[in-house]
Amino acid sequence: MPDSEYGALTFGTRFKHLKEPAPAWYQPVQIAGSVCVWSEFVVLLTNKKRRALHDFLARTVVIRA
Repeated sequence: MPDSEYGALTFGTRFKHLKEPAPAWYQPVQIAGSVCVWSEFVVLLTNKKRRALHDFLARTVVIRA
């Protein structure tokens, strides 16, 4: 598709054209990534020390001097 034609598309149509040639495994991987990111935010916002999920998994604590 030429640049001039791509530039004339709306955002939604551009996204649709970019997503069409994606492989079959793209959608499940994208969903898994979104779940990971949102779980980090939920854990981060629901504990008093503001530790993220990866902090709990690594058993690390931030100490401010």
